Amino acid sequence: MIKEPFVIGIAGAVGSGKSWFAGKLKDALSVPVCLFTLDIYSKDESLVNGLEYHYDNPLAIDYDKAYLDFTKLTQGETIKLPVYDYATHSVVSEITYSSPLVIIIEGLYAFYDERFLDAMNLKIWIEADEKTCMERRIKRDVTERGETLEESLSRHEKDSVPAFMKYYFKEKILSDCMYFNVKQNNSQKLIELIRGYIYGKEWSQKSNK
Repeated sequence: MIKEPFVIGIAGAVGSGKSWFAGKLKDALSVPVCLFTLDIYSKDESLVNGLEYHYDNPLAIDYDKAYLDFTKLTQGETIKLPVYDYATHSVVSEITYSSPLVIIIEGLYAFYDERFLDAMNLKIWIEADEKTCMERRIKRDVTERGETLEESLSRHEKDSVPAFMKYYFKEKILSDCMYFNVKQNNSQKLIELIRGYIYGKEWSQKSNK
């Protein structure tokens, strides 16, 4: 019997495809999985607006609250994760999770807090070139979050790009493996490797401790 969930961290720049890959991985696993998105733990908008780079600043995340929920989840307790509306920057509902065998921690700064970093069995960095990230980000912001082209482009240039140079790059070197997510059509090989790692010897040894 598995005593602790297997924890996977997924980080990367805005528009790299973190959420897309996390969703693909979740769907590929045949065990209970909790998709633990750190970005939903954003602090109040009034506080975030006073930060350098705003939501691209790691201090925009309430890691203490997130870690409290994460700890409860790893200890077998039932938790309710907030469903976050990025258009209004507010929590609109909740999803109940209980006793997952795999927890996927996903977010811009998934590797920033040492408590989460230490809990991860596997750390994956999602990589894409800046042009691709920008195009994906603009498409998402305009079609899903009601922003104008000018607003999205301005935030990308003023917040995301300089924040990447200051913060994201430091997280990149902490990863165990990197996925170059350009066409979003070649992820299956990595997913199969991860499945083998989870279901294989490493997890068996952990479950027998």
